[in-house]
Amino acid sequence: MSFVIGIILAFVSMVLWGVSDLITKISLDKESKWKVLFVSQLFGGLLVLLIAVFLGHI
Repeated sequence: MSFVIGIILAFVSMVLWGVSDLITKISLDKESKWKVLFVSQLFGGLLVLLIAVFLGHI
């Protein structure tokens, strides 16, 4: 069971990083580059962490 949940978490994290990269590319003309990169990576990382905590893996 934990193997399947690990695969699901890996897939979800891949999707979240892709979404944060897309948000970065969309927002680059409105914000400075470092700020957008920082915020999008922080959002993606925190969301993956929250999912792991919610599922009881941390």
